[in-house]
Amino acid sequence: MLVVNGWKVGALRLGMNLSQEALAAKAGISPGQIQRIESGKTKNVGIVTVGKLVEALGVTVEDILGTEGEEG
Repeated sequence: MLVVNGWKVGALRLGMNLSQEALAAKAGISPGQIQRIESGKTKNVGIVTVGKLVEALGVTVEDILGTEGEEG
């Protein structure tokens, strides 16, 4: 499990002009999971899901790791 910064995921998603539903479809995960990650309800995320997120967002793993509130 990796600690994912939901704020960073949300900022990257918005920067790509994607809704949570669109990112979920692109990453192959549920919209609810995106919402939980971005809200901080889910911080520890499995490596497979992290891989799907970074591929869908076009970023590196390091780009979405960290603690809530960090702006990079």
